[in-house]
Amino acid sequence: MGITAGRSADVQEMDGASNNSVDDVRRLQESLPYRPQSSRFKVVIVDEVHMLSTGAFNAFLKTLEEPPDHVKFIFATTEIHKVPVTIRSRCQRYDFRLIPQQVVSDRVREILATESVTADDEAVAMVAREAAGSMRDALTLLDQIVAFGGSHLEGKEVARVLGIADREVVHGIAEAVLAGDGAAVLTLVDELAGRGLDTLHFAKQLLELVRDMVVLRVSGAETELVAMVPEERARAAQAAESVDVQELHRAFSALSRVVEDVAQSGNPRTTLEMGLVRLATRPPLLPLAELVARLEAMERRGGGSGGGSAPRPRGPGAQGSSSGPRAEVTRLPQRRPEARHAGPCRDAPPAAPRARRRASPTP
Repeated sequence: MGITAGRSADVQEMDGASNNSVDDVRRLQESLPYRPQSSRFKVVIVDEVHMLSTGAFNAFLKTLEEPPDHVKFIFATTEIHKVPVTIRSRCQRYDFRLIPQQVVSDRVREILATESVTADDEAVAMVAREAAGSMRDALTLLDQIVAFGGSHLEGKEVARVLGIADREVVHGIAEAVLAGDGAAVLTLVDELAGRGLDTLHFAKQLLELVRDMVVLRVSGAETELVAMVPEERARAAQAAESVDVQELHRAFSALSRVVEDVAQSGNPRTTLEMGLVRLATRPPLLPLAELVARLEAMERRGGGSGGGSAPRPRGPGAQGSSSGPRAEVTRLPQRRPEARHAGPCRDAPPAAPRARRRASPTP
C-alpha cells in the first residue's frame, strides 16, 4: 500500500532526462549501502534511462556488475537501442506490449459506470482508438472529455473535443473514394478544413479504415482482427463488399503514399485533396481472365481474315478478272554480254608492228 500511495522510503525513482549527469548517478550510489527500512529490497527506478550521458552510464557500470544484495534496479525506456550494450548485457529485458483496444474499451466503460457517466459505443471506441494501446493516455483523454461533455458522452462531441474527424465523415470519404466520386471527396475535405482539424491525423484515420475494410473482406465480417462497434463494422463490411479486393489493396497502397506526402508537404490540405481525387478518378482494374479472353478474341479475328486464299498479284503480267482482256507478255531472249578482255582477241587480225623511232645522233 505504501508503494502504491508513493509513501515508501524503500522505492526511489529518478528521471533520467533531467538527472543525467555523473554527479546525479554518484548521489544515487551514495544511498545504496543503506538497508531498506520496511521492505525486503530497496528498489531504484530510473525512467527514460536512455537519456543518461555516456559518463553516467560508465558510472553505473561498476554498480551493475557488483550490485548490493538488497538493491534492485529497474530501468525504463522507450528507445532500448540507445542504451549501451554494456548496460543491456547486465540486465534482464522485459518488453511491455500495447494493450488491446477491446481491453481499453472495457476499462473505460468501468470507469464511466463508476463515475455515473453514460456514453455511447462510438464515444468509447473513439477514446480507445486514440489511446493507441496506452491505458494512461486513455484515462487522460477521458478526463478531458468528461470535463467538456458532462454526464453524457456522444461520438460526435467526443470527436469535436479531441479535434479529430468523426467516424461518419471518415466513412463518407472512404466510400466516395471507392465509388469514384471526386466531387463528394472535395466537399467533405473542405468541410474538414472548415472545422480546423488536423489533416495528417485524418489521413491516418482514413488509412486505418481502408485497412479494416481489407481485413473484413478477406477474413469475414465477424473477425476479431477489427475493433469496431457493430454499426460501424456493418457499414465498413458493406463498403468493402461493393468493390473487388484488388481495388482495396490498390486504395491502401495509394493512401499510404498520400499520408507520406501530406506529412512532408507545406500545404497538407491541397496535397490531401489532390491525392484523394487522383485515387477516386483512377481507371478501373480489369481482371486478368478478362484481358486474356480479349486477347484470344483478337487473335481469332485476325486469324480468320488472313486464313483464306492468298491475294492475287497485281501489275503487268498479272491476270485480271474473267471479264476483262488478258494481256500476254512475251519474254524476249536476253543478249549475252560480250566478254571483254584486257589483251587482244584471238580471232582479230594481228596488229601491224609499230615503227621504232630511233634518235639520230646530233651532228
